[in-house]
Amino acid sequence: IVVTEDPVYAEKAIVQKKVVVTKEAKIISHIPSIEAVVEGTGIPTTGAEVALSCILSKKHVIMLNVETDVVVGPILKKLADNAGIVYTVSAGDESGAIKELYNFARTLGFTVVTAGKGKNNPINYYANPDDCKAEAEEKDMNPKMLVSFVDGSKTMIEMTEVANATGLVPDIPGMHGPKVDVPDLQKVFVPRKDGGILFHPGVVDYSTGKVAPGVFVIIRTDSHIIRKDLKYYSLGEGPYYLLYRPYHLCAIETPLSVARAVLLGEYTVNTE
Repeated sequence: IVVTEDPVYAEKAIVQKKVVVTKEAKIISHIPSIEAVVEGTGIPTTGAEVALSCILSKKHVIMLNVETDVVVGPILKKLADNAGIVYTVSAGDESGAIKELYNFARTLGFTVVTAGKGKNNPINYYANPDDCKAEAEEKDMNPKMLVSFVDGSKTMIEMTEVANATGLVPDIPGMHGPKVDVPDLQKVFVPRKDGGILFHPGVVDYSTGKVAPGVFVIIRTDSHIIRKDLKYYSLGEGPYYLLYRPYHLCAIETPLSVARAVLLGEYTVNTE
């Protein structure tokens, strides 16, 4: 392992297949051997600075930093397009997993009524690092990070990213966030006229029921032939159906986005 803040020394070490560690993120864009950069600090300003410098150096950027993407993602995407390289949100985060389900549904011609995720605890707007310290230590987490999960900040940011990538919007400010388990998702996240809670279709939302760490989309079709087939495939009577993925593997899935960007020139999540 080589520790350095010198891009020339870092380049030599990488060529020799050594691991390089640095405290200076700005050198990354000056290392020729690097083709793609995964930004995962979770700090909006740092993420923006690193991504911009890498794009200007024509390096693909895989963003594992939703905090940056929801603020300047569309701008970074446009700059990357102009530079002929890929800027993408990473697979593995809930937003990436949701977008993959969304793409699957839309490609098959379904209407997406709701795209969402599970939140594994009710929102506590008054959560703070002191209150969450014991639980954070038990989970080997930073208390501030845990607070962002508990008070809903992380969920709001993630679903903003999904909204930017799909054109779906919150049904109400802050979304509904009902306590609904997987078997009832397609009964609740549908328009009110059909017995659900939505004022409008085409939304992002979340559930505090037994859904996490999964993600889902609620789809609809008015085709009698397709509805007959979906009933045969045990997806229910319709016209609303649930597509559910019971996991997201966070950074474990990130190499998929790296390979897609470098080898195929494709993005995982495209924020507009």
